[in-house]
Amino acid sequence: MGVNYTVMGPSSKLNFRGIYSRSGTLIIRQLPIMRYHVKAVNCSNVFGRCVEAEGEYEPGKRSTLILPIHSVKLRILSNSSKPLKNAYVKLGPTGLRTGEDGLAWFMGVPEGRYEIEVKWKNLTVYEGSMDVAGSVEEDLRTRIYDINLKFLTSSGKSYPCLLSFTAPTGINVTVDNPVNSFRMEYVPEGSCNLVIYTFDGVKLRELKTKCSDMAKMKTISLPISDMKLRVAWSDGEPIKGCKVIVKEPIHGWKFEAVTDENGTVTFKDMIFSEYLIRVNYLYTPISVKVFNQTFRGDKIRVKIERARLEIRVRDFLGNPIKDADVSVLCGAIPLGKAKTDANGIARFEKLINLPIYTVHVRYGTTEMETSVKPNEVVDVKLNTLQISNPQTYLKYIIAAAIIAIVIGVSIKLVSYVRSTL
Repeated sequence: MGVNYTVMGPSSKLNFRGIYSRSGTLIIRQLPIMRYHVKAVNCSNVFGRCVEAEGEYEPGKRSTLILPIHSVKLRILSNSSKPLKNAYVKLGPTGLRTGEDGLAWFMGVPEGRYEIEVKWKNLTVYEGSMDVAGSVEEDLRTRIYDINLKFLTSSGKSYPCLLSFTAPTGINVTVDNPVNSFRMEYVPEGSCNLVIYTFDGVKLRELKTKCSDMAKMKTISLPISDMKLRVAWSDGEPIKGCKVIVKEPIHGWKFEAVTDENGTVTFKDMIFSEYLIRVNYLYTPISVKVFNQTFRGDKIRVKIERARLEIRVRDFLGNPIKDADVSVLCGAIPLGKAKTDANGIARFEKLINLPIYTVHVRYGTTEMETSVKPNEVVDVKLNTLQISNPQTYLKYIIAAAIIAIVIGVSIKLVSYVRSTL
């Protein structure tokens, strides 16, 4: 460090001006032992300013004059405290590049106030100022961020997806293999654009924001969730065996499933969209519900109106027929089947509500078919005789025998009368 010295003695003969020392050390030999006023001046071409110091000294002993020139050590870090390599750090009019440790060490800095600017890949990532009144060692956190995101469905389940990411300084990343998370280090402040896709390339979400805001995020909630649908009668009792068909017309998707014993089906990882949902009656192609649904992750409840029928089967004498086979149909599609009880009644308590049903009754070789409306009680009379309990028909048998005897006697009397004439 070069210094210009001025020494003022007790007389003009002991005055010395313009003594320059490249090393900063002043040596004047064979001086009388007196008090001398010494002034030292250092002018920095790099920083464009001069500093000075002065004091009273006596020859014969080593003296120190301290100039206000300092060391400034700046450690340049990302916002997450990682060293920023190859950043250009400008202190006042001069600058240095950082190494692997992110360090910029300025020597011989005159006392004063300095503007600081840090550039990285031609972007200004830090601006500030500093008062240098002594040696300084300071960490500077820049506008360089780490982005670390996890992708979750709206219900909080991890979801693998594809993505593309762009950011300042030419950052352009495309991920073609499904990932559950995304990490990008050393992203400077600016506009960050993240686009997330499904396996099939359907865009789930696009996020355009400041990189600093994106760095604050920990998770990205995606518009996707399991679609849970429950089919039940109007009184809440679940219906097992209903086929549920879900269509998404925009992308042409179609999904099918059958309700379990709880009346539920679950379609995994369904995108929030508009769906056409069709519910078929259990184990039949008959549609009982067709509706449009805006899916946003909520459970879908489908209520089916229930109808009942009571079929009373009688023989031609009006007596109940037990164990007759009764079937309820919609066209040719069976909806239910039962046998009549001892009172000749077959009940159907769980039928879908249709405008009309076909009821088919068979007993032995005798059959009959009729149309029935929902919630009706219908009497069906078959042209047959119930003989499972002969006691029931004993009076009819006796009456028929008497009639036969009377007819036979009458015929013989008529024949006798004719023969005597």
